[in-house]
Amino acid sequence: MKSAICLVVIAGIALMAGFARPQNNHITPGVWGGEHVHLDVNSNSAKIEFDCAHGTIVGPFTVAANGEFSWKGTFARERGGPVTSNDENSGAPAVYSGSISEQTMKLTLRLENEKEPVDTFVLTRGKDGHIRKCR
Repeated sequence: MKSAICLVVIAGIALMAGFARPQNNHITPGVWGGEHVHLDVNSNSAKIEFDCAHGTIVGPFTVAANGEFSWKGTFARERGGPVTSNDENSGAPAVYSGSISEQTMKLTLRLENEKEPVDTFVLTRGKDGHIRKCR
């Protein structure tokens, strides 16, 4: 009898574990900032500014239950001096990934066709970024 009860309990736990999927959350619109980076999130898109670059990120801004995310967007390098009519400024495809824990975001930028990341940043919700544009 005890073994039958144990078997039923184990089967019930296994069944519940199969239905327990991580919940996806969404990042709320607002500002995130850190050293050399400023992120402004709207409901469907975001603009990101770096010292000598900028980019866009396309929503939805889903974040897994463990705080991890991976969003697609663009990344465009900038340079000082005058801009000419043939300057390409639309950017290259990029992946913005990382994790969020409470008010802190760890953000890694990687160009879509590259294996190595461009850089990793730490941002805080509600803070402006500290950037110095190279214009």
